[in-house]
Amino acid sequence: MDRRDEAAADDGGRREAELAEWRRIVQLLAATGAPYDPDADTVVQGSSPKTGAAKKSSSSAARSSSR
Repeated sequence: MDRRDEAAADDGGRREAELAEWRRIVQLLAATGAPYDPDADTVVQGSSPKTGAAKKSSSSAARSSSR
C-alpha cells in the first residue's frame, strides 16, 4: 500500500460518505432527467439553515435594506 492508499484508508469514512452522496445525486438526475437543481434537492434543503420562509424573508429583507 502506498501513501495515497494509507491516507484514503484512514479518512474516518469520508470517502464512503462522498461516494454515497455522488450515487444519490446520480440517481436523482437519472430519475428526473433534468440538470441538478439544489433548490429541488430535498436533502440539500433539509440541511440548509435557510429554507423555505426563512430564505424568502432574508432575501426580502436584503432588498428593503438596499433601498
